Amino acid sequence: MKLAESLDLTPTKAPVRRVWIPKPGKLENRPLGIPTMRDRAQQMLVKLALEPEWETRFEKNSYGFRPGRNCADAIVATWNAINKCAEGKYVLDADIRGCFDNISHGALLQKLDSIRPIQQLIKRWLKAGILDGFNLQYATSGPPQGGVISPLLANIALHGLETHITEKIALTGNSPKPILIRYADDFVITHKDRTVIDRCRMAAEEFLRGIGLELNETKTSVRHTLHDADGKPGFDFLGFRFRSFRVSIHQKPKGRTNFKTLVAPSNDSIKKIYRRLCDIIDQSRAAAQSELIVRLNPVIRGWANYFRFGSSAQTFSKLDHLLYRKLQRWCHRRHTRKGKRWIVERYWNNGHPWKFRDPDSGRTLIKFADIHIKRHVKVRGNSHVYDRDREYWKSRGRDRPSGTLSGVPAKCLITPAEANIRDEPAPDLWQ
Repeated sequence: MKLAESLDLTPTKAPVRRVWIPKPGKLENRPLGIPTMRDRAQQMLVKLALEPEWETRFEKNSYGFRPGRNCADAIVATWNAINKCAEGKYVLDADIRGCFDNISHGALLQKLDSIRPIQQLIKRWLKAGILDGFNLQYATSGPPQGGVISPLLANIALHGLETHITEKIALTGNSPKPILIRYADDFVITHKDRTVIDRCRMAAEEFLRGIGLELNETKTSVRHTLHDADGKPGFDFLGFRFRSFRVSIHQKPKGRTNFKTLVAPSNDSIKKIYRRLCDIIDQSRAAAQSELIVRLNPVIRGWANYFRFGSSAQTFSKLDHLLYRKLQRWCHRRHTRKGKRWIVERYWNNGHPWKFRDPDSGRTLIKFADIHIKRHVKVRGNSHVYDRDREYWKSRGRDRPSGTLSGVPAKCLITPAEANIRDEPAPDLWQ
């Protein structure tokens, strides 16, 4: 309570505490900066002030770390960019090396160009220092990854990449423009001409040099969605595999091309989830069946809900089969003297055919196939949660009864005219 009463925008110099967390599936670690509670509260205040302004300026194909936008929007936007073109497209699958750690402080503050108190406060945060164990270091670039405002600052630094590439690649005639889809520090550029993709790569490198960044050469490649180009057809983006296929003339829908693009979980994503499920089962050898179900259900539900927007039915069926075989081995280990028929009747056919269910507690294991495929409707163009189009965001399920809209107070979505009708004061986003 004392912190809440004394909270203001007075600049502080408290360093962040650095911890190292392992990157999933890799041997390297990711640095994470933990600010003090006062700094976190101040960062949230500054974010509430800056976010409405920058949401009106961000480019339409930027989807990462923005309220009202998510990975599914970026996936559908990428599919739309590829599926409309016959013969497939070339794709620059790019990744920025150490985005949070290498952004130039000077370039970021110059692009931010906010009022003086906020400008000074953010400069103090960037220069505050990092406490790694007992060693105090002073960073010369990049906002500390892990702060409340760090994702917004990264989006501000990368703002303009799409416009820069579009203006740099001035195409003549009716040639379509390259399309860039960005989610945080990962982005893809699509076009049917390989030379245009190479020019886009040079333009992207030029833009990134201006803010102290560069492309990660080991993770950046040029692929084709239909033909072999520097590797197998297709590419991976945000855990999905994008690939085009040729369709028979008898299967071609009327008015469509002879090609279709499918989006399915990538092989790496399938291997990771199966490995995770196996680890949970192996660590639960002595646990009860109900306890095992409690551990598995959130993992299955979360993974399936993320990938339900693609062509994932076959993948869900395959994972259900692999999980059934793994659970069979788990049961045989517990009942070495029982046969397969007894185990199936005991664990699967106890009133719920082919459901892994505990008869004592009644808990049932969720199947991947129980999560039905649902096509996602992409967010509209330049729409953002501060545009006060309440009907549109309500149709997208963002008008929450609790009074918040993806972190935005509901009163911020009330126009001044509505405030006069309701005899309510006009919203002040700076409070």
